[in-house]
Amino acid sequence: MITTVETIAAIDYKLSKRFLELDPAGYFIIYLDRGAGLICAKHFTNEVNEQGLAIDPETGKPIPATVKVERQPTATFTGRTEERNLHSTV
Repeated sequence: MITTVETIAAIDYKLSKRFLELDPAGYFIIYLDRGAGLICAKHFTNEVNEQGLAIDPETGKPIPATVKVERQPTATFTGRTEERNLHSTV
C-alpha cells in the first residue's frame, strides 16, 4: 500500500524535474510567523545569466541548487488580518 509520505515524495520528485523560468525581477518567500500571528513575505533579487541560471551577484557564478546559500532580502513585508469570531449565536 502506498503511504501519504510516499505519495508526497513522488509528487515532489516529479515537480522538481520541471523547467522553471527565473524572473529577473526577483522572487518572494512567503511564510507564516505563527507566534506573532503574521503572514510574511521576503523579496530577493534574482540575477539570471544567458543560460537561465541564477547567479551570485558578487561572484557572477551560478548558485548551486544543492547547497544552502544565505542571502539577504531586499524587502520584508508583514501583515495580519483582523481576528473575527467565527461562531455565530442564534
